[in-house]
Amino acid sequence: MNSIRPPDELKFTGNVHENWKTFRQCFEFYLLAVGINEDDDRCKIALLLTVAGRSALDVYNTFVFTAAQKDKFPAVLEKFEDYCTPRKNETYERAAPLEGGKSPAELLMNRKLRTRLPSAEHLLEKKEKHPVNQNRLQAYNRTTKPLCQLVQDDVVRVRCDGQWGPVAKVIKETAPRSYEVLTEYGNTVRRNRSHLLKVPHTGRDGQEIVSLMD
Repeated sequence: MNSIRPPDELKFTGNVHENWKTFRQCFEFYLLAVGINEDDDRCKIALLLTVAGRSALDVYNTFVFTAAQKDKFPAVLEKFEDYCTPRKNETYERAAPLEGGKSPAELLMNRKLRTRLPSAEHLLEKKEKHPVNQNRLQAYNRTTKPLCQLVQDDVVRVRCDGQWGPVAKVIKETAPRSYEVLTEYGNTVRRNRSHLLKVPHTGRDGQEIVSLMD
């Protein structure tokens, strides 16, 4: 028994959850190797606290056990599990590569996170975006045309649900290609220039449209 090297002490720094998982697996193998009786819970608890080190003993002394859990080895393991699980290193888990070679963060954001984990510098360099395809750009802009700028008191129609809706009067330009207008129903709305159609001040009957809104 003395010739079998025990596991390293349980560390409560860094990714405590991963440290506990590794320690628990090594300790269970150690119990099998030294031939500890499965029913001797007190002996296994004593061996666990001896091997885990002083820090683990301090943590153990903070646990509260019920009468049914006292001197039960599975209960002690469960207490350590509950203590270590919330202390995950989320940055490590997000940046650690998976089986496919990419980390969860890289799969989500399509780039690598800058962390304290060792990483080659060329992997952190920004990738250049693909150049704009001029043929596609020309085809996209083929049917477009510049829209005239609107000024205060211009009469327009507001596009609603794919159709040119109520008449409105321009109040002011709030941002490039964005205007605040007063509709014929008395509502003040903000619309992009592409959703505003400039119309004459007079209708087909010669009556001023602006006067209808007053």
